[in-house]
Amino acid sequence: MKEIYTGELNEQYERHGYGHLQNYYEKYSYTGQFINYYPRGQGFHTRNSGVYEGTFEPNGIIRGKCSYPNGDQYEGEFEYFVPHGRGVKQHSKDGSTWEGEWKRGQKNGQGTISLADGSKQKGKWRNDIPIGIHKYFNKSNCLMGTTDFGNIKTKVPSKKSVKKK
Repeated sequence: MKEIYTGELNEQYERHGYGHLQNYYEKYSYTGQFINYYPRGQGFHTRNSGVYEGTFEPNGIIRGKCSYPNGDQYEGEFEYFVPHGRGVKQHSKDGSTWEGEWKRGQKNGQGTISLADGSKQKGKWRNDIPIGIHKYFNKSNCLMGTTDFGNIKTKVPSKKSVKKK
C-alpha cells in the first residue's frame, strides 16, 4: 500500500476539503486542505527534511514555517520545500539569523546576518557567497567597518561591440 487518505471527497471521489494523507512510499504525511485531489490551502506537512506549516500548492509549501531536524527554524517563502523568496532562518547551533532573499535554499540577494551577541552584517550574497560591500554593526547599531568582497560581475563591452566614429 503506497498511501492512505482519510478525509472529505468531491463528487469524482477525489480528495477535496479537509483530510490527512500518509504516503508510505515517499515517507511523508500531510494534514490540511485539499482541492480536487491536491494539497492546496492551509496545512501541515512532515517529511525527512522537516515539519512544514503554512500555505500549500500542489508542488509543496509556498509560504509558512519549517522546523528542521537539526533545530533550525525558517519562516518565509518556499519553492519545492526549500527557502525561495524573502524569509528568516534562525540557526539553533549558534543563535545567528539570516533575514533576506533566498534562491533555491541559498542566501541570494540583499540581507542581514544577526549574531547572538547583537552584532550584524548587512550586504548582498550570491549562492551563499558574500559579494560587494558589506557593512558591520555592533549591538548598538553603530557602524564598525566595511569589507569589499568584490566578485560583482558586470558586463564590460567587448571591443567588437564598441563602434568607432
